[in-house]
Amino acid sequence: MRNSSTKKDAWDKLSIVISALIPISVAAVGGYYSWAMKQAEIVASKDKLQIEIVRSRVEQAKLVHTFTKSLTSDDSNTRKIAISAVVYALPEHGKKLVEDISLYDSSEEIRNYAQRRLRTIIDEGIEYKLRSCGVENDLLYCDILLQSTTADKIVGIDPGSVEMMDSEGNLYRPKEIVFGNKYMKTGRYEDTIISGWPTLLTIKFSSDNQEKPVSPILIRFNSNGLNLVFRNIKISRK
Repeated sequence: MRNSSTKKDAWDKLSIVISALIPISVAAVGGYYSWAMKQAEIVASKDKLQIEIVRSRVEQAKLVHTFTKSLTSDDSNTRKIAISAVVYALPEHGKKLVEDISLYDSSEEIRNYAQRRLRTIIDEGIEYKLRSCGVENDLLYCDILLQSTTADKIVGIDPGSVEMMDSEGNLYRPKEIVFGNKYMKTGRYEDTIISGWPTLLTIKFSSDNQEKPVSPILIRFNSNGLNLVFRNIKISRK
């Protein structure tokens, strides 16, 4: 009787342990299943994104091909229209093509036009036009005109995103930013620009190593969530 009772107690204890382990096991399996499904979704999402990127590049390549005849036309006006269309329709790869035209085209007129088009970026109805960059009183400055092409717009500028780099890799940070008639120091700045009325954004830079910037330069900053980049900018000196 004592052995039978002992076996029964052991079995009862084992039953209790098994009963306790079942929900833990179920939870563990369920958790692993959820994790595995999530990982599969992440992989599928990445694969889908890669497919979309490749598809986008193929479409852009086809679009560039359609502009090839116009870009190599003997008529300068046709070429100018094609350059503007490429910059507008292909903001990423098109700009690289127009950069090459601005540097290597045999026509000075076309090179100058391509350089001017690269100085203008239009996004969400706001036109950003790089007017000039130069050195005055040993301080580098860049003037950018902002203008709304549709209605009055609120424009935000993040001073922390502003930087300039010269052709030797020297990095310059903003010393002073003037937007309209307001000075910006730190923190995000927002103001309303009036439709059809240009507002001047002036950025003055300084360098830690006091080196004079070597042309051409690159300037970039963030406005309304858009990362703006102007490349191959020549510096005028006063």
